[in-house]
Amino acid sequence: MVCMIHIVVFLLSITTVFEVFPLITVPVTKHLSLSSFKNHYYGLFGWCVRGKNQELMCTRKKIGYDSTDVDSSGHVLSLPSNSKVVVSNLLVVHPISLAFTSTLLVLTVIIMVTPLGDSPEMLLFTALFSLPTFMLCLLCFLVDILLFISKLDWPGWLMLAATISVALCCSMLWVMRRVVSVKKYESQQSTAHVRSIEQYPISDICYSKQGTNSSELESTPMHTDSLLAPEVTYRGFID
Repeated sequence: MVCMIHIVVFLLSITTVFEVFPLITVPVTKHLSLSSFKNHYYGLFGWCVRGKNQELMCTRKKIGYDSTDVDSSGHVLSLPSNSKVVVSNLLVVHPISLAFTSTLLVLTVIIMVTPLGDSPEMLLFTALFSLPTFMLCLLCFLVDILLFISKLDWPGWLMLAATISVALCCSMLWVMRRVVSVKKYESQQSTAHVRSIEQYPISDICYSKQGTNSSELESTPMHTDSLLAPEVTYRGFID
């Protein structure tokens, strides 16, 4: 089980890094994007368009796109999937998912380095917390697919890897919780079985036997005085 918790911590660390990449897409940085389509680059906090001088002109930083924004040529913003721009507000699940994944990573580190790793209650809480973490990761990937379809860039596809990683961690946490619960139950049963067996020192047993034998000898009546010699009778027959 020690090896399993190390694997969980390793996978969650990688997952946290994967989920950071969508947060640093355009306009936060100029080199990463969730999707690129017709000279437009879409990020988590806005979108950019490349002008004639090859410079990126970006919107102000906020989650969700604004339907009133226009690019440098005066065209209204259009998503690769032809979805409504208001759907882009669902991108808010990305920072929420990152917060949940980071919290789950902290919980698993606590389990790894403290005696709480042997607590079924702590493992149960962590395993239950991993379920919404997985659902949020999956929702992030579905939102990205809904908005950008096949135009999704590699920071968006990292959410698929993050979803699979969290699913594996969730499964291993439930297995660890079951193993610890079974061990605790077996230890309780063995302790109860040992306590149910009465143990006596061997010296007490010897003394009790000697006392029993002596008391039996004292209480046994002696009938030596009542023994009589056998009487023998001879009968002769004289013709």
